[in-house]
Amino acid sequence: QVDGFNVSDIVKTGTATAAISGFTTSDNITWTFTVTPSTEGSIILDIPENIAYDCPGNLNTASNTLTRYYDVSAP
Repeated sequence: QVDGFNVSDIVKTGTATAAISGFTTSDNITWTFTVTPSTEGSIILDIPENIAYDCPGNLNTASNTLTRYYDVSAP
């Protein structure tokens, strides 16, 4: 079980503007959320280390980086 993890802990960078919504968990182990871009470009998501913890108090390690590109322009 993980405590202390909030949607505001997700670091969103890149060149696209995007919103995070639907941040939910049913078990405090797995979270889901939707990222909706509103402009073209890259969307880069990270979860930094030491923002959440488990029952014994161990802090999280940094996540892998998730990168997606949003492009709706015709070639």
